[in-house]
Amino acid sequence: MDIRSSFTPRDGAFYVVVELDDKFTGKEIVLGMKDTAADSLVAEHRFTWDNTQDTRAFREEIPPIVDKAGYGRYRASYSIDGQAIAHTEFTLSAER
Repeated sequence: MDIRSSFTPRDGAFYVVVELDDKFTGKEIVLGMKDTAADSLVAEHRFTWDNTQDTRAFREEIPPIVDKAGYGRYRASYSIDGQAIAHTEFTLSAER
């Protein structure tokens, strides 16, 4: 698995992966991505965790995020039943 924290439009897309075990079955998960400078939401996924797998990957297309919020630092975070659990930060830049 390629774990990176910096992307450009040439990458096309990136994945955010949430990994939980079956004790979270039935819980509402909210995965959000924010532009950290503006503290504005650029993408959000809401789903209910099930026990069919222990990971769930979300593909995010880079061009729509850049069109909406520009280049810079972003934070992907998820919450369970309204409680913040974990986050990761990444950068979208014009070039590497």
